[in-house]
Amino acid sequence: MEGSQLSFIPKKSLTAPVSKERGLSFLLSLSLIVFFVSLLAYGGVFLYKGTLNTGIATKEQELEKRKQDLDPTTIRGINDVSTRIEALKTLLANHRSLIGFFSFLSTNTLKNVRFGSFLYNDTDNSPTITMQGSARSYGAISLLAEKFYENPNIKGIIFSGF
Repeated sequence: MEGSQLSFIPKKSLTAPVSKERGLSFLLSLSLIVFFVSLLAYGGVFLYKGTLNTGIATKEQELEKRKQDLDPTTIRGINDVSTRIEALKTLLANHRSLIGFFSFLSTNTLKNVRFGSFLYNDTDNSPTITMQGSARSYGAISLLAEKFYENPNIKGIIFSGF
């Protein structure tokens, strides 16, 4: 026993090791991460809102300056021109061109036929043309009537007063 030393201090622990619950530290760290992310998001939204408010204020000041720079006489003139342009658009949209009819009439009227009067009437979107003329013979009127009847764009042809 000389070589072995006796000690009253135990080499091993007499108490059972205490185990720490890892679930609590995991939930704590997860909640801290969510908390900091939400703080960052709130800060970002707060800064973005401030930037937007500053931009809106700047644009309002710029708009007020532009309003002051406008001359009321110029605005009235622009409104007058706009009204005239709209009236011209309406007029042109409702305009009917008779160039095609006159072209047809000049190429298909016989040399023996003359027209003395021309009346154009457009009521209820159905144009009516009344012409008075003279011819040397009934045959010339008949040939002219045939040419008019052959054209599908001309409807309701009446020859009278021979």
